[in-house]
Amino acid sequence: METTSSGWTILDREAGVLTREYRFAGNATARTFVARMDDGTLLVTSPSIELSDEAAAELSDFGTIGAIVAPNGFHHLGHATWRKRFGDVPHYAPARALPRIARKNPNVGELLPLDRLAARLGDSIGIHEVDNTRCGESWTWVTTPTGRIYYTSDVLANIQTLPPALMGLVFRFTKSAPGYRPFHLALRFIVKDSKATLRALRDDIEARPLTVVVPGHGDVLAEHGLQARTVDMLQAAV
Repeated sequence: METTSSGWTILDREAGVLTREYRFAGNATARTFVARMDDGTLLVTSPSIELSDEAAAELSDFGTIGAIVAPNGFHHLGHATWRKRFGDVPHYAPARALPRIARKNPNVGELLPLDRLAARLGDSIGIHEVDNTRCGESWTWVTTPTGRIYYTSDVLANIQTLPPALMGLVFRFTKSAPGYRPFHLALRFIVKDSKATLRALRDDIEARPLTVVVPGHGDVLAEHGLQARTVDMLQAAV
């Protein structure tokens, strides 16, 4: 995988699929995920809090921004930054995420329900909006010439280093880190039935096998045998 000077990791150049890590709340990190939609514009999920001129210029090589998505009620911190830079581009979030985002981030601007985006995605991109959540959740898959890439939002994480002090103990106690695992801590706050959510993701991955996983937090995974590893991990969790 190629990484640009501003930090974009190019997962598939032909399909316009990229990711970039960003910081929030001090030293915590999350990932922006980008894929080219059927109309040739870019879908941006979990927009970063900061976006340098260099990072914006490098992204423009892959297309213009067509839609910006908060995948759940927590990944909304960068919407104001991206709205300021990209003007009238529509912003979306799962319907159940909208009330929380409005409370927590009154400067985010208008957010449309995520299901209104479906017609623009095309056949190569799918977004699964999770049922029965507390504040919305979704994951995205993109079919490329080299395989299928999943952005798993806060359902799966690959956090290699535990947070310091008490929070590190919480991550370990909930089996949310270190390493590639269901993000149990986040799921406790986001969904009403963690096991049902993990079963739904397992079923989706079995129906549409993956080659790359981009977690909402942590390192990208692209190893041999990742499909079987992910299905086995999800099966064990449910």
